[in-house]
Amino acid sequence: MRPLIIILLLITCFLLLRANSYAKEELAARLPQDEIDITASYHGERLMIYGAVPKDADIIAVVTSPKESLTMKMKGKVGPFWMDVKDIHFKNAPSMYKVHSTRVINDILSIEKQEELGIGLHGLKKQIADGAEERLTDEFIKLKNDEGLYSIKEGDIKIYKQKLFETYFYWPPKAPTGKYNIEVYAVRNGRVILHDTETLMVEKVGVEAFVSNLAKNNGMIYGILSVAIAIGSGFAVGILFKGGGAH
Repeated sequence: MRPLIIILLLITCFLLLRANSYAKEELAARLPQDEIDITASYHGERLMIYGAVPKDADIIAVVTSPKESLTMKMKGKVGPFWMDVKDIHFKNAPSMYKVHSTRVINDILSIEKQEELGIGLHGLKKQIADGAEERLTDEFIKLKNDEGLYSIKEGDIKIYKQKLFETYFYWPPKAPTGKYNIEVYAVRNGRVILHDTETLMVEKVGVEAFVSNLAKNNGMIYGILSVAIAIGSGFAVGILFKGGGAH
């Protein structure tokens, strides 16, 4: 009986030490900034994400905007003309979705786990399909990829000395304003062992904010101002060319 008790105590100590070692592991994702300001000279932004890495773990970072209803126009031939013939709605699609990983995502997580967490191509398709044909879902993702709003870059996260990770995400000019979530996962042996979340605000400032608010809250004044600016610009160009022709 005594040897059995000793064995049980040893097993208990081993499990406690193992749990304690995992508890000390950290995944501290960090951003050098918590907002992106869109000004008149804004042409996109390159944002670094970095942090601590648990030992022997892979890292997957996911950047996503809140889900919304997005529409893809489907073209078809009507007589001799090609035109928009149908709107395809995707009800749970993020406006922007980007994923970076240390290596091929299928080698890090099972497809089932990717779908459960909304990670990678499988996770994205699971979110936005909503009964739509797979072909249409693929076309929608390709369209967003061409616009620079969707991307999956496997092997893009760099790990230094098994302690720190680093990667850069690009915010394209078309990326909408609003609150973005950055989800970072540490995965070991196909299992998520740690998870961290950061948020980032993208908003218009200065003249861009003024014009945007005017267009949103007072369409009539915005319209009058736009027409006045157009007329004034045309008048100025006319004077310029007239003056140039006099020499």
